[in-house]
Amino acid sequence: MIILKPNQIKTYSSQPLDISSVDVYLNILEKQNVTAGTAWTFASGSLSGTSTVSGTITAMPQPTNAINGKKLQILFDGSNLNTSLSNTIIINGTSFSGAVTETITITGTNTYTSVQFWKTITSIVFSLKRLDNAYPVGVIQLTESVPFNRTENGGDYAEIYRYDNGVFTFRKAGTDTDFNLKKAFYSFDYALPLSIEMGNKSNLVIGADINKEKSFDGSIEQLVVFNKMLSDVRAGEVADGESITRLHNNAFGVLDDSSQSLNVSFDGNILTSEFYSNQFEEFRTSRSVNDNFGDALVVDRPFLLSNENGLLSSKEGSIEFWIEPLEDLMFGSDTKQYIFDATSLSSYSAKTTTSTCVILPFKIKKLLRVYEASDSKKQNLIDSNSLKSDRQTIRFTHKLSKQYSDVVIEYVPNDSYGDRIELYLDGYSVLNFKITSDGKTGIISKQVDWQKGTKHRILFGYNIGNQNNTTADKLNLFTDGSNAAIAVWGGGMIWGDGSTWGINSTSHESVVSLPVLEEFSSMVFGSDYSLNNKYSFKIDNIRFSSKMRTGTLVGSSYYDLDYAEPSIAMPVVLDSYTKATFDFEKNEQQSEKLTNLLSTGASQYSIVVDIDDGFRKLIDNARTKEALLNIYNMAKPAHMKLYAKYKQSETND
Repeated sequence: MIILKPNQIKTYSSQPLDISSVDVYLNILEKQNVTAGTAWTFASGSLSGTSTVSGTITAMPQPTNAINGKKLQILFDGSNLNTSLSNTIIINGTSFSGAVTETITITGTNTYTSVQFWKTITSIVFSLKRLDNAYPVGVIQLTESVPFNRTENGGDYAEIYRYDNGVFTFRKAGTDTDFNLKKAFYSFDYALPLSIEMGNKSNLVIGADINKEKSFDGSIEQLVVFNKMLSDVRAGEVADGESITRLHNNAFGVLDDSSQSLNVSFDGNILTSEFYSNQFEEFRTSRSVNDNFGDALVVDRPFLLSNENGLLSSKEGSIEFWIEPLEDLMFGSDTKQYIFDATSLSSYSAKTTTSTCVILPFKIKKLLRVYEASDSKKQNLIDSNSLKSDRQTIRFTHKLSKQYSDVVIEYVPNDSYGDRIELYLDGYSVLNFKITSDGKTGIISKQVDWQKGTKHRILFGYNIGNQNNTTADKLNLFTDGSNAAIAVWGGGMIWGDGSTWGINSTSHESVVSLPVLEEFSSMVFGSDYSLNNKYSFKIDNIRFSSKMRTGTLVGSSYYDLDYAEPSIAMPVVLDSYTKATFDFEKNEQQSEKLTNLLSTGASQYSIVVDIDDGFRKLIDNARTKEALLNIYNMAKPAHMKLYAKYKQSETND
């Protein structure tokens, strides 16, 4: 997390279900091993060479309530503590009661809470005995016992009054005054939606390969697919649960139960089911930025994304994503490699008169793509030279199988203004963000040093077409967190350092609008709109926004604070300006309010599943309840414990 302003914290977690349920704790001492070489600051003491680990910590954040104080909470977790001897942690400072010291006895893994409400802390003295000098005593963490956004012992406390794109803003409860935060680490505890990848669905072929070839000449009696791995049992071994061996020796077949995802006996009619697919099914996925992102889309050929839902506005918006080049940059003055291109696109269905060409009944400005209507893969039939000089005749790159074929033609209309948004790399390793409208062009650029296999984050946005002559048109570009420039028409060119270039006149001529007169109907990733000038890359975590995201002012420059080093980066979170995100997970489905993740301390976690059983279908059916809990237990992480809470206040575990 990052403290942006004295009363703001930026996080990289998902948006909370309800900001009123968010608890925020100040960490006096971050969780860490008590061992030699620790990064703690000690006034005295020893960490090695003796069975006693002792020292005095003098540098730490102070409690958030300096008037009435806060109770402190010590978490100790470890198996190397010698509990037969005395182990203590002493807190020194000033407290609400007037006490200046408090001794807390550590008896093992547990959470310990102070009796005193501490206003200030001058030192923490610890003395812990370990069983084996070769290993740490354990893990210690010191926090405030009650969240600083909850009342405790009277006095000031904070409230969260705003959340926007991962940023929490605090003020003093019941006032309009900022609640200034201390420079420290903070822990957030709140419920959030949980997305579960259910796996990729595909065709299941029985008795042949996936191409329905190499047939099996035989018969199959029963097909069972289990949702867990079964083992075999050899002579003399005892099965631990269900086994393949027992099922094989069962002469009565396998009964249907909750451990199976498919059980087909081939008796009577066999039903078929539809399998999952989406608009990216022709593309393959690969691992993304890091494990936080899951899968990424491999753009080794251009793909078109429809704008029928208005993802890309002609007036204002932002696009951001992570990208990993699959090829090195090309060099040459005329070289262009396109990441993104958007323009007006129309389509027309026609029947060919010959096997080599089609003639349109109207002129077009640009030809994008032509494919046979019957081709599910939409194989392109044209190249850059296919549109002839009359702008009506289209010649194919290869002869069709028959003379009269139905084809689909995608093109830019002849009466289009040519409005266009481009993001491309030129032959000088320069990334260019360019907008063209009615013959006027705005462009900003940034030198990049991208190598094959490196990972980068891009954010570009615009606010244009301000015809009222009161707001300057502008666009911006960020790569890997840093700002290339902010281009402003009418007010000159405002660069990342704040200096201004260009026209500064206050007359009406100083504001020159960049008009955008048409909506973009389609977008292309991996080439320009004519499907030329291709560039191969992996892309993930695309977010379309309705506003121009300007970054955050830090010092005298703007930064994209959603960027972090690829190894620790987090996906962007949804907010009120988000139109859509694309994360390219296989068969990803999201359920709202599926779980609450609750920390119970000492590396223990619980999953509480709230079940709305308003029709009492589960309360009175023990078998169904058991089956449901079995499903949840198979889906949960192994280190967590699951509880099910029913609306009628019944609990199963």
